[in-house]
Amino acid sequence: MSYASTIQISLQHVFGEEPLVLVDSEYALAQGQRISLTRLKYYIGNVMFTFSDGRTYSEGVNYHLIDLEQPESLVIQFNNVPEGQLNAVTFSIGVDSLSNSNGLMDGDLDPLKGMYWAWSSGFINFKLEGTCIRGKTTTEFTYHIGGFISPNESFQVKSIVLDRTVKREPLMLAIQVDLKELFIENKRGDLTKIMSPSLIAKKFSAQLPSIFRIKK
Repeated sequence: MSYASTIQISLQHVFGEEPLVLVDSEYALAQGQRISLTRLKYYIGNVMFTFSDGRTYSEGVNYHLIDLEQPESLVIQFNNVPEGQLNAVTFSIGVDSLSNSNGLMDGDLDPLKGMYWAWSSGFINFKLEGTCIRGKTTTEFTYHIGGFISPNESFQVKSIVLDRTVKREPLMLAIQVDLKELFIENKRGDLTKIMSPSLIAKKFSAQLPSIFRIKK
């Protein structure tokens, strides 16, 4: 007999080997430069678990706003998950074009959450803000990544291989989110502002799947 269980995804944010803390911490980049992050918000959605026998469990079209300033948002719970051997979890990063076009604006998609531009540009999928310190010079940087109309689509999908068993007891999946991955190409700390849908935003969004990994 297969029983229903619960899975919780815990999103644990780091910068390389260090826990990620907003405002009060600095993190080293190349050539002696440092950054301090002041805001991190993004959408996770359409979560689907795949079992080794081919079965899937999906929450359907649903979006969760992850906000590092709101600790309760860092854990997502899924109920009534059947037992079995998991081999993958798949989720979107950002809001898909159909949801943008259909005007979904409730729950975590409420524009009052600060993640919506306008009907023509849609939702901000990923928001990262902070400062870059170069010697005695401090420069603010702002990355607001979005866009759902061709050729500027920034919606991404991530699939993570799992080896976990869903039993009657709740299962916790810890997923690390490593922000350092986004700064590897910025070896000189040449950080720019991205504030609207564009090919630059699309290129930035292509890096986002790389920051998520299962915690061993």
